Amino acid sequence: MQILGLEQLDKWCLSLLSDCSSRQIVLLSGELGAGKTRLVQSFVQCLGGDTTASPTFSVINEYSTESITVYHVDLYRLETPEELESVGFWDLFEKESGIIFIEWPERLQESELPLDWDKMKIRIDLVEDPSLRKYTLLQL
Repeated sequence: MQILGLEQLDKWCLSLLSDCSSRQIVLLSGELGAGKTRLVQSFVQCLGGDTTASPTFSVINEYSTESITVYHVDLYRLETPEELESVGFWDLFEKESGIIFIEWPERLQESELPLDWDKMKIRIDLVEDPSLRKYTLLQL
């Protein structure tokens, strides 16, 4: 568990990148406004990528970086398993490599995720100081 401000987040993300494989799933949990999209922005910037945006309406955003493609998926608005298929969610796992960040993973069964991709889970919680967040990392 880490309690970090924005100025420390990039350094923490950089340290986590050493634990990421070339086929990595990162499940992001936390309430609305906890900072899930901001965490993805830090990862993409650490990888040399451009600015990111929340995929709430597009569901899946793709970012090219200097070393790997990052996919940012927001399942918040999806209500049925059929919607996962229709937005191309499962197609992401046919890629040779990538880091796939999934916001609101509670909307799918983690057991359905492919076994040949490494997984980690990061829980983001608000704390009393609004400039800080509590980040809890779980390897799956």
